[in-house]
Amino acid sequence: MTDAPFTVNTLLGLPNKEFTDHVAAAGAESEDKQAMKDHVTKVVRGLQWKAVEGQIRRKSDQLLEVDVMGLIVAAWRQGKVTDQLDEEHKAQGVNAAVPLQDHSIRSEFEPAIEIKFGNLTHRIVLDVLLEIGVTGMILNIENSRIMEIEAGAIEGFGEIKIAHVPILKRAFGPIDLRGKVHLGKGIPLRRTAADPGESETAPATP
Repeated sequence: MTDAPFTVNTLLGLPNKEFTDHVAAAGAESEDKQAMKDHVTKVVRGLQWKAVEGQIRRKSDQLLEVDVMGLIVAAWRQGKVTDQLDEEHKAQGVNAAVPLQDHSIRSEFEPAIEIKFGNLTHRIVLDVLLEIGVTGMILNIENSRIMEIEAGAIEGFGEIKIAHVPILKRAFGPIDLRGKVHLGKGIPLRRTAADPGESETAPATP
């Protein structure tokens, strides 16, 4: 593996035209979107809704640029895996190579795009589910931070819904991590940052 970002987009082979079409069309029959379309047309002469949809497409390309290893570690935190690792290895002054048992994790999050124009807002929320099987993984831990993954593989599937309607269901893997995955400054065993999957805002401008 290289040091290139390993994101949900990478995992699911996104973005593609089908995906961005679904996101751009989301809520086409909803009252808030119709109200915004009418307001944009009346107030801003020459601004077409297609220009707004173009911005939604650009934002949707970035929506799942969410770090996969960050999601996996967040799931480990929920399962108290990282708490145990922290207690076992925080006092060590050198790297600890820690093998993990094969296991499965489930990660759910809701990234969103907001279209704002004046006092009107239209929000497109994606329900993302990842089921990930983890095998043969070895972690390098230093000063209570996961610095590298030296081995292992992941496989599973992902599902994305908008307003409870599935727009994508895709299997992935097995993806071999045996080369070595460097995690930059490392991922702390104790939670120190916001959860992944924050909202993106698409302003209603041409």
